Amino acid sequence: MLLEIAVGDAFGACYEWTDRWIIKKYLKELRYITLEENPSLIKPGNYTDDTQMTLALAELMLEDKKDWKNNYYHYELAQKFVECFHRDPRRGYAPGFYLFLLNHKNGVDFVHDIRNNSNRSGAAMRASPIGLIADIEKLKLYSEIQATLTHDTEEGKDSALCAALMTHYFRYNLGKKSDLVEWLQQNVRVDFTILERCKEYIPVEGWPCVTAALDAMLRSDSLSELLVNCVNFAGDTDTICAIAMGPASFCKEMKQDLPQNLIDGLENGKYGRDYIIELDRKLLK
Repeated sequence: MLLEIAVGDAFGACYEWTDRWIIKKYLKELRYITLEENPSLIKPGNYTDDTQMTLALAELMLEDKKDWKNNYYHYELAQKFVECFHRDPRRGYAPGFYLFLLNHKNGVDFVHDIRNNSNRSGAAMRASPIGLIADIEKLKLYSEIQATLTHDTEEGKDSALCAALMTHYFRYNLGKKSDLVEWLQQNVRVDFTILERCKEYIPVEGWPCVTAALDAMLRSDSLSELLVNCVNFAGDTDTICAIAMGPASFCKEMKQDLPQNLIDGLENGKYGRDYIIELDRKLLK
């Protein structure tokens, strides 16, 4: 799951905020690329904040120090976010939050200073590991706690829950892909008309990104097709890919054909491919 998220994030980052005609020009094969028309600050094959914050959440879940019902976990999660950022600083964060992380090195100050009224996709993009929790009520609790740290809004919390539930549905084989939306709507509202209002590109808000990821999953029969369908939305493509690839990695109706060149080309520093694969193993165990 984490490997697929990281690959999707890194692949989507190559096309983030790129015009559709440019995407059409370059998206002829699945590889990491630097676009001449829209060069990125992120090196091809490097993941972004989507993956880094997902890894932070996964690491904290593995530590399992205390009951998540306690607000103590806000401080623990905030501490994990700043630790993961400072041990491996990288671009991809929103400029304001990037500067916030640069200037905060402990969880207490993070919680004290953060403005957590965002309706953007930050809580949703990191939510996939929450979907591994078997108990649905515990899943909802964990999802809300992790979301409210930075996105204590209806859209921030609900879009994060939807992203986590997508992973849960396939991880525990609860039904066919065609029945996913009906199942999701038993727990959270899903409105596909959002996509009709995103004609040119998918913006950074939570629901457009999650709905685009969900729509791409429903139209895809393989992971490679899913990557293409996510990027073709244009806009916040790294987040769309990251949200979609987590649950898709468990979907038995989708061919698990993650291109080997994307796996091999994923960054492999101290917290790169090998670290992610090992963390994936521990998390699933």
